[in-house]
Amino acid sequence: MDTKSDRVNPIERVAYAFVGLSSGDAMLLLYRLALRARASLVAVHTEPLIEFAVTFFGFCAVSFVGWLFVGFPIALFLPARSITRLSWPIALVMGGVLGPVALLGVMLTVHVGTTGSVSAMALAIISGVSPYAYSILISSVSSGVYVALLRKQTRSRHITVTALDPGPSREQDGKARVESTVYIRKPLVRYLGEVSSLS
Repeated sequence: MDTKSDRVNPIERVAYAFVGLSSGDAMLLLYRLALRARASLVAVHTEPLIEFAVTFFGFCAVSFVGWLFVGFPIALFLPARSITRLSWPIALVMGGVLGPVALLGVMLTVHVGTTGSVSAMALAIISGVSPYAYSILISSVSSGVYVALLRKQTRSRHITVTALDPGPSREQDGKARVESTVYIRKPLVRYLGEVSSLS
């Protein structure tokens, strides 16, 4: 089987990675909506809807920039077979680790670029923990969707190539049968000759 048929081209990998990012953002939206619904049920003050939407789209923008820093290069340069070989626990754990790394890179770029000081970035890291929890959620879901799409694509191509493979030709198959028949008959003829000489 041709191994080239199992490869997914870089454009497809980037598209699958972006679908994974969108799935992670959608999961974050569902999670925050669940928290908002729970807060309304227990009569806890909830943030206004406009503020909720602005915060969510802010997280989406940050996650997209983080994806450009980490997810895009991984999808562009790592071949599909190196990703599909990972087990599900390892893929999810690696995705969960890459999320805070990407967020840290975004915060480092923003703080150093705007204030020129790393101390402001350190204060921001200490003061907020929920952004890192959200980044773990987004990146874990993104990684799981990305690996699932790659495995589905490579599996479908593997099945297609196997179905199109005609196998050995009739001539080769017939030749193999003749060789196996001759190999079996030679000891049998020798055995029958020895039996007849003894009798």
